[in-house]
Amino acid sequence: MAAQTTYVAVRDGRPTRAASTLAAAQDAALAAETEFLDAADWEFRWEETDPGSEWRLTHRYLPSGKTRFSRTARAVYAVDHITG
Repeated sequence: MAAQTTYVAVRDGRPTRAASTLAAAQDAALAAETEFLDAADWEFRWEETDPGSEWRLTHRYLPSGKTRFSRTARAVYAVDHITG
């Protein structure tokens, strides 16, 4: 048996997508977050809050001139599981 990692994208603690790579899970979460926004007005970045296991999507609204990023409701978690 081998351990494998799945990356789970969540919104408000509820799973929305699962992927075999971190990049795919983050891309899916970002696409869902920006679906109804004018992405040109926002800057997004991922913050690794628990190294190797938790990433939070943060954003800031560019026209406001703010320099601080705020957390969104989206995150990605690494989940280890056993495969046969």
